[in-house]
Amino acid sequence: MTIRAYQSSDYQQLVDIYAQSKLDELRFEQSKFTLLALPDDNRRHSSIMQAQIFVYADIELQAFIAHTDSDIRALYVKPKYRGQGLGKTLLRYVLTRSKAEISLNIAHSNLPARTLYEQHGFRTKETFWTDYNGVAVLAETMVKAAGT
Repeated sequence: MTIRAYQSSDYQQLVDIYAQSKLDELRFEQSKFTLLALPDDNRRHSSIMQAQIFVYADIELQAFIAHTDSDIRALYVKPKYRGQGLGKTLLRYVLTRSKAEISLNIAHSNLPARTLYEQHGFRTKETFWTDYNGVAVLAETMVKAAGT
């Protein structure tokens, strides 16, 4: 298993991981959500595809992270590979290369994600309302200071 840069031939597998994982981050919400496929979600699709993407792959893509110098835009692990440290490994991979403050947004109710990020030095900066596929979601921005 290796971490490598995203290739255009990875696109369909990336879309599939997103489809299998997106609603999991909203599972603690009171509202019910319907998946909006990544290619149909203009806001998230462009945010991810304009970032630098690294994938964790063996025979198939198992996870991916999308980031810029200042923010993490996505981190998803295919459900059958969860609990094996792939998300942590990708997060550390990006953080060791970052020289600047880095931020990310998560659903406020997603305690497992918040715990992971707090373990890596992120702290909540603000909470705000956003939406997913037209349904309101309370979210938070988490920030990790440069060099911490």
